[in-house]
Parts: sequence; structure tokens; C-alpha cells
Amino acid sequence: MPQQTVPHIESPRVKNYRALHNIELKQLKPLSVFLGANGSGKSTLFDFFAFLSECFTIGLLRAYSKRGGLKELGTRGSDGPIEFALKYRENPKTPVITSRKILEFLDKISEIYYINILTISFSGFNL
Repeated sequence: MPQQTVPHIESPRVKNYRALHNIELKQLKPLSVFLGANGSGKSTLFDFFAFLSECFTIGLLRAYSKRGGLKELGTRGSDGPIEFALKYRENPKTPVITSRKILEFLDKISEIYYINILTISFSGFNL
């Protein structure tokens, strides 16, 4: 039976997501260790991966609401959009795929936030 490959995230970039003002992790390995002082964003980084997973399993709005909405999801003091960019490979022999997702919080109506997702994907190109 052929061995099944798992897609590998090589480089996540996160901007304005909770404690993560603007970070990019380059050459992320399947086993990575994150060290840092309290409040430096280690748990937020893991929540970022959980948030992405939940967007595809339970839906964006539920994943967003689960985290307390705009007040809790965006970086405090920042008015810019939350940005996620991933560089990943479907398997080790395929080219890098770059997928960029920008979450723009557009309007608050009756305590419900409407979210617009813009997605651009290019195979083999860097954004």
C-alpha cells in the first residue's frame, strides 16, 4: 500500500491576530519548539493553527465567535485587518503553494460581525 503524505506548512505569516502583531516563521519543521517569555504569543501561535483548522471544520463564523469576536481576535491597538499567509507543500516533491487569507471586519450590526474573506492562491509563487 502506498504511503500517504500529509501537507506540510513551511512558513506561516500572521498579522494583527491577538498577540501576534506581525510574525513570519520560516522553514517550519514537523517538530518545532517555541520558547519565549509569558505573554510573547506562544499560545496565540497554537490558537492560530487551531483557528485555521476550525474555519475548515466548523466554519469561519463559528470559529470567530468561539474566540469572542472582534474584541478578542484582533490585536489590541491595531485597526488593520487580520492577515494570514501560508506557504505549504502537498507533498515533498511538489512546488510550494502560497495561500493568503485576509479577514476584514466590515460592519457591526446588532452585535453580529460580518466577515469578508478574500483568498488568493498561486502555485509556486511567493506573494
